Amino acid sequence: MQTIKTENSKSNLTITKRIRTTNYIVGVHFNATGKENIKDKILRLIKNDIANEK
Repeated sequence: MQTIKTENSKSNLTITKRIRTTNYIVGVHFNATGKENIKDKILRLIKNDIANEK
């Protein structure tokens, strides 16, 4: 897997990855007024996934 290009602006991030012969463009958007930082958000998502498996 190879990162081809990363574009960053104030409100979003776009990452282009190449896996074998396919290019994937992933857009990430952040709420500028959000109360959670990225670490807290990821931990919350992991905890929710674990809770939903039970």
